[in-house]
Amino acid sequence: MADSQNAGDRPEPGGVDPTVRQADPSFSKDGAPEQGLAYYSSPGQGNPAPWPYPPQTRPDRTGWIIGGIFAVVVVLGIGVGIGMLAGGSGSSGTAGNPVAAPSIYSMDGVGNACDLVDTGPLKKWSSTPISAPEHREERPGPDGGGSLSCRIGYSTDGDPLQEARILLDVDFTNGSAPPYYEHWEKRETGKIGAGLSSGKVTGLGSEGYWHSEVTGDLVIDTSYIVCVLADNVTVHVQLQFVRDKDVSQVSRDNLDPIARAQVRATLDKLRKS
Repeated sequence: MADSQNAGDRPEPGGVDPTVRQADPSFSKDGAPEQGLAYYSSPGQGNPAPWPYPPQTRPDRTGWIIGGIFAVVVVLGIGVGIGMLAGGSGSSGTAGNPVAAPSIYSMDGVGNACDLVDTGPLKKWSSTPISAPEHREERPGPDGGGSLSCRIGYSTDGDPLQEARILLDVDFTNGSAPPYYEHWEKRETGKIGAGLSSGKVTGLGSEGYWHSEVTGDLVIDTSYIVCVLADNVTVHVQLQFVRDKDVSQVSRDNLDPIARAQVRATLDKLRKS
């Protein structure tokens, strides 16, 4: 019996028409390809062929790169500007570390602090030495810029009720340490009470003050101070008198010129040549 259908019209075994695209078993249930591959079928081919991966597009980072370079340039420019400003603030030395101006006063040439003291004015009231002059010299070091001190006293024929003393203290400052002037000024001018008085001193150094204390009834104790700050040194001169009330007394008018003259002479001798 002749075949009623052409061979080309016969369906493939299993009833699959090769001209119709079929679902591939490698696809998942939701229709997406397994393992990231796309598939296609061609008529006349029984197995689908994998579709190549689509070309991956990279994000355009040109803008980010240009922005980063610009930020780096700005930061470097700011740093250079700050460095130039810091370097310009000093007259010499490493940029940002200006060299301090040289100090005006020094104790280098002083071997005995009492060599700085003029005792002549005291002998108007008392002229007999009470004891040998006391002096101290501390050279500059890690703990400070150095200091000098001298104590000289006289009496009238050994009478303890008629005495005159002069006390010289000199303190040098180095680096950024505050001058000792501030300590003395606060301690002495801050006192309040009967017989106490203070005031400003001008014409000597950059700052200065005087302070007077007069106490006692039968025996009068008088202290007169002139303290001056000049550049890197503080000079503190104190005149002390013990006088019986029945003998001639001293006053600020007597003592202020003596104390000022001693401050001035000390500064002159300590000034660097």
